[in-house]
Order: sequence, then C-alpha cells, then structure tokens
Amino acid sequence: MVGDGANDSAALMTADLGIAVRGGLYSSLSAADIYIMAKSKTCGIKNLVWLVSAAKSVNVNVRTALSLSVVYNVAASIAALSGYISPLVAAVAMPVSSFVVVLLAIRKPPRQAVEI
Repeated sequence: MVGDGANDSAALMTADLGIAVRGGLYSSLSAADIYIMAKSKTCGIKNLVWLVSAAKSVNVNVRTALSLSVVYNVAASIAALSGYISPLVAAVAMPVSSFVVVLLAIRKPPRQAVEI
C-alpha cells in the first residue's frame, strides 16, 4: 500500500508493506513500514520504481545464494556419506558454503535503470 494522507493510515498499518511518501501527514508516516523522501513530487514515483526494482534484485540475490548453498551442501553430504571425502574435509567444506553465501550477499547489485 502506498499512501500519504490521514485516510491511508489504517490501510498502511494493516498492509503487508506500507509505503508513505514525503509530504504526507505524520499519522501516515508513523503507520508506514517505509518512508520515501523526495525533493519534488515527481521524484517520489521514481523512488517507488527504484524501490520495487531493488527489491526484485535482492530477491534474485537471496534465491541464488540459497540455491547454490543447497546444491553445495547436498553434493558435499553425498560425497561424505559415500566415503569419497573424509569427515575432516567435509567439516572444513561446510564453512566454505557459508562464506560463499556471504560473498554473494555483499556483491554489488546490477546497476538500476532508474536514476534518482
């Protein structure tokens, strides 16, 4: 829900994600989960478009990290259970999975098409 007025406060509070824009009443700003600050009225829409684009990028990043982690852990578990690698190597390989997930999380997202 995106809103900026007093009549939007209840909807912003009950929505899964409430977004208030600059220039709105204090009641809508306190009820929202996200507050978009913009210097001009037209810039607020660009910020909203950027917010949705950034959320999609983060979602892709999380899904990629989760998928790679599951594949890596399943492959390492199968190799350890079948005796191809020793338990010591398997124990050392598990933190590598966490390290890869952290590296994926801190990588720079692709440049957004919308500039603010």
